[in-house]
Amino acid sequence: MILDAAAKPDFRDSLVEFASEQAISFEMTFHRLDQLCRKDPACRLHSTGVVAAMDAVLAKLQDAPVTSPEGVVLDVDRVRGIVTTLLSFETSWPVIVNALADAQAGDYARLFQLVPAIGTVPLSNTPFFAIKCNDAGTRRSAADYLPTSVATGGLTPRLHDRFFVAAIMSTCAVWPPADPPIIRNVERRINAPILFLGNDFDPNTPLSWTRSLAFALGMERNLVRYRGGGHTIATRGDACIGAIVFGYFFNLTLPAEGTTCPGRVISFGS
Repeated sequence: MILDAAAKPDFRDSLVEFASEQAISFEMTFHRLDQLCRKDPACRLHSTGVVAAMDAVLAKLQDAPVTSPEGVVLDVDRVRGIVTTLLSFETSWPVIVNALADAQAGDYARLFQLVPAIGTVPLSNTPFFAIKCNDAGTRRSAADYLPTSVATGGLTPRLHDRFFVAAIMSTCAVWPPADPPIIRNVERRINAPILFLGNDFDPNTPLSWTRSLAFALGMERNLVRYRGGGHTIATRGDACIGAIVFGYFFNLTLPAEGTTCPGRVISFGS
């Protein structure tokens, strides 16, 4: 078994930590993109910075959302949705840069083209909430977490607003009671060791979550760290990770403890 980009085990009333840590992970990943861009003279936002460009674009749209000839409204929430979606795919990071650079100059064509990337099916029509609410016993109202939500929102102002954490809590407030699983050490109960993969800058599932789950299952020595970004890495075509995955699946070969794979070079030149 390979567990790639794992969610951490936690105590049963854990949704507030889940939402808060995920929001901060998205913000940290966005700042990583800013760092990479500022180091590369070929990046269109090399001087301005990706973070500053995002702030400028959001400020413009907050005051005056833009409507396309087809009637699509581009507002703050849609830009946030586009950026958070693309942050999950490391190879799409230059797309974020180019779209924000255009928008900062008053050209919103790329952002309008990217609106479909957000998806048109609301999460309420998928199993997401059932899985999330059955994995956590949290059933308190969103109001109980409003101070935490506002505080987290102050740390993540670009990609998640101050009500993001409270909104996550509210989805499970009236869900039927569940019996969340308790994760225990299974090292002596399985025949084949589990291999864990985690990314330094995974916005959806922070590397710390993968570490926590590996430790809880008694497999902390079997964690491979990818030094790049994006959500998941096993099937992203990285040569270093691919060799480890093939060696594990076909020969049951585990890499040495502490093995890392370098992040791919992000090209901003095109």
